[in-house]
Amino acid sequence: MSEITNIDGLRSSAPRASSHATTAVPETRRVAGDQSTPQDRVELSELGTLLAAARDLPDIRIEKVIAAREQIQAGTYETPDKIAITVNRLLADLAG
Repeated sequence: MSEITNIDGLRSSAPRASSHATTAVPETRRVAGDQSTPQDRVELSELGTLLAAARDLPDIRIEKVIAAREQIQAGTYETPDKIAITVNRLLADLAG
């Protein structure tokens, strides 16, 4: 592993932590009967939060994607009924 130069100019062979790593930070909280029991706290980076949200998304159904692409290419995807449904859902979403 190559050496890493620290900000103060000293060299270190320790690996650098990723900017996307999860960080555990000790924190002191008062617990009944004990005035200084250290507790662990976890903070996720913004990327970590986004990746966790992406993991919870539903799976892509490739057959539906292919069918939609074929309809778009054929010019049959946008129908008055589909446009009305989309507009109504958008208005409902905007209304809260």
